[in-house]
Amino acid sequence: SQIGKPYVWGDEGPSTFDCSGLMQWSYGQIGRTIPRTAQTQRDGLPAALASALQPGDLVFFSPRGRTAITHVAMYIGDQDGDGSGDVVHAISPKYGVQMTKNIFATAYYSGARCQLCIAGFATIR
Repeated sequence: SQIGKPYVWGDEGPSTFDCSGLMQWSYGQIGRTIPRTAQTQRDGLPAALASALQPGDLVFFSPRGRTAITHVAMYIGDQDGDGSGDVVHAISPKYGVQMTKNIFATAYYSGARCQLCIAGFATIR
């Protein structure tokens, strides 16, 4: 329901979000509290395996060649039945909150030449 909202760094919603603020706000809607930043969300939540992801799990990213977590998205499953993984995230000021389809096969996020590389998964289950 937040797709199309603007991205503003440091914002936690409900009118504008940054990536980790969107995750924090989303979990808050179901009465769950999670840490504020992408790095602390990764560090503070139980790890999940890519092969066991379920809708609502978090996907973390870091720039290629770095280990610091700089971005987070929420896994929403396979929305069109093509076997891919789709996520919702507050991408940037240019793109705002959007759904990205097939995250595991998108060269920007996955593979040897990724720019913002998938760097782990977490769950609140």
